[in-house]
Amino acid sequence: MTAARARILLVDPDIDALASLATALRQRGFGVVLANGPKMACERAMVARFDLMVLASDLVDPETNRESLTAALASAMGATLPPCVFVVKDREAAWGDDTVVRGDVDAIAARALALSMPVSRESTEPPSSYNVGSIASAPLLDVVRRLHEERKTGTLSITTGLGAGELRLSRGELVDAVYLGLEGRKALLRVLAEEEGTFVFTTSTPIVMRRLTMPTRDLLGEADREIQRGEELRKSLRLDEAHPPLTIVVQDGEDRGLSELATSLAVRMRAPFTLPRILDESAEPDVEILEALVLLDHAGRLVRVENAPEKHSVGGDDANRMRALAAAARADGFSGPGRLVFAASSSRLVLFAFAALGLEEAAPPAYPPPGVPAPYEIATLRFADGVAIELVALPLVPAYSPTWPLVLAGAKVVVRLDDAASELLEELCLAQELKIVEAQALVGQLDEANVEHVRYLVRCALEATEG
Repeated sequence: MTAARARILLVDPDIDALASLATALRQRGFGVVLANGPKMACERAMVARFDLMVLASDLVDPETNRESLTAALASAMGATLPPCVFVVKDREAAWGDDTVVRGDVDAIAARALALSMPVSRESTEPPSSYNVGSIASAPLLDVVRRLHEERKTGTLSITTGLGAGELRLSRGELVDAVYLGLEGRKALLRVLAEEEGTFVFTTSTPIVMRRLTMPTRDLLGEADREIQRGEELRKSLRLDEAHPPLTIVVQDGEDRGLSELATSLAVRMRAPFTLPRILDESAEPDVEILEALVLLDHAGRLVRVENAPEKHSVGGDDANRMRALAAAARADGFSGPGRLVFAASSSRLVLFAFAALGLEEAAPPAYPPPGVPAPYEIATLRFADGVAIELVALPLVPAYSPTWPLVLAGAKVVVRLDDAASELLEELCLAQELKIVEAQALVGQLDEANVEHVRYLVRCALEATEG
């Protein structure tokens, strides 16, 4: 038997280790398929035959053993498992003959040859290893073009700093692409834009679903144009300049002049997003999302927030003072912790809530904000001796004013950040004998995305409950 006839399924949650071992085995001529956990392993094994399954010992919980894991895999697959080898971190952790030390590629290769199923000598199938390289020295677009021109059938496996992906070809035509959690054209465009990583092409490929139907020549030409356009749009947005990526949110405003996609994003991005997250969670191609964000940016509706807020403690005498104020902030006849209500436009409250969760005493709410501009809990600030105060957002959208009294009950003051729906709010507060205080009067100029500004406003609001 030759190495080319042995097919190995590698199962390891460690992406870096998975990529390194896969590359080493493919260089020895083995056909290798990757899975990052038991679920993906089952999916792979149900559509293709493997001669050997190599499992990371990390997959086994302290409370279970390897036999339990293999039995669970066999049950999920509905079939007998191929021979299994467990990879452990050191020789002292070895469990027995079916164990090899991580990094010992020769031992795994020998086990694959010893355990894999025999193959007829009459087979004339070419070796499975075709090409191995670095993306930095051989861009994936060029690699795929060459495979297309040579009418190759097989799988181009790619490993980057973010994870693994595969491009599958049949007689030179791209038929499917997967990368990270993406599939089809979106996965193809994303992985072709990568500039760092490694790749290997093998002529063996599992049965796949055809998600790419456009002729490969046209698809690659389109990909080239979209990748260049995407780079231009990213530079225009200036969202890739910070690490971790900047958080962005869309402010309320006029939808005139926006595309249908930009209008849709304006609704979806009332909560803070990073650029990678909005790109990953949207079905539309990356370049279309970027173009929509540029439209929102030109309309002045895209707000950049400097990364996730770091936790800020009120600490010392300030904490003691806030605890005492919070203990006295509960309205008469109201059970539970006191309540501070912050009223403003929806987009301004989103930034305020994002920053408020940066307070060390802030516990996030049990439920996420609603998908409509109705009142919602921002956080609960918890102090010593069981004292707590709820921070509640009141989006000033008149259509939802019937819900406002539900959160005004139990509050002593309402802090108004801007003058949206002022008259309606004043009428309701007058009816409930509830005081409105202006944020600007309490703290001067407020940056609602700044954790320190929010902390100071909360303290001033608590002091306003004494009057």
